[in-house]
Amino acid sequence: MSGNVSEWCQDWYSAYPGTDTTDYSGPTTAQQNLEKVVRGNSFSGNAAASEVSARGSAELYNAFNFIGFRVARW
Repeated sequence: MSGNVSEWCQDWYSAYPGTDTTDYSGPTTAQQNLEKVVRGNSFSGNAAASEVSARGSAELYNAFNFIGFRVARW
């Protein structure tokens, strides 16, 4: 799904490992930073962030008008 905001994810952020990985979820606890993964496209003005497959990070204690969240149940 895509929309006009990027989405906070449950995963803690870390760089991808050097090996092939499917559904990488990062470390199980926060390491040095308190950054969560942010995925998807947004209207932030950043060309890279406009891609549906965009992946970045954001600190938990900041608020942004281009990051939201989706309530999902599995």
